Amino acid sequence: MLLTVGRAVKIWGVSQKVSYFVGTAVLRCVTCCTTFDEKENVSNCIQLKTSVIKGIKNQLVEQFPDIDPWLNQIMPKKDPVKIVRCHEHIEILTVNGELLFFRQREGTFYPTLRLLHKYPFILPHQQVDKGAIKFVLSGANIMCPGLTSPGAKLYPADVDTVVVSFEMM
Repeated sequence: MLLTVGRAVKIWGVSQKVSYFVGTAVLRCVTCCTTFDEKENVSNCIQLKTSVIKGIKNQLVEQFPDIDPWLNQIMPKKDPVKIVRCHEHIEILTVNGELLFFRQREGTFYPTLRLLHKYPFILPHQQVDKGAIKFVLSGANIMCPGLTSPGAKLYPADVDTVVVSFEMM
């Protein structure tokens, strides 16, 4: 199963009741990088205070309501939580060295693909047909035909909701 993450956007003119998934350039950049050198890409690493961790947890629950029952398992209270600041204003939230979420320029958090493989139910889903798989693997955005053709499943999502798209291989 292939998972990608992006935002649901409203496409007018096709159907005003349906939201479609469009991947983001930030995500494509982060997930397609094959060489990540800590010395070259990381500018600093900061261990967070408890009050900051609590604020981030509240932001994650507000952003992803389905994550609430699992948040203490994903981010245990006793484990150290760090923000790794990378170049191009990318921040990665880590717990015990495990990369959990990332964001760019103080924006919304996106879960890493590894976290989504462990907890695939924390985000709303969209399913793309088999014909779109090779294009998504090449870094293309997911377009309307990939979500409305046979084999695809389009579930309702609000505009600007972070959703996961999966393709059954």
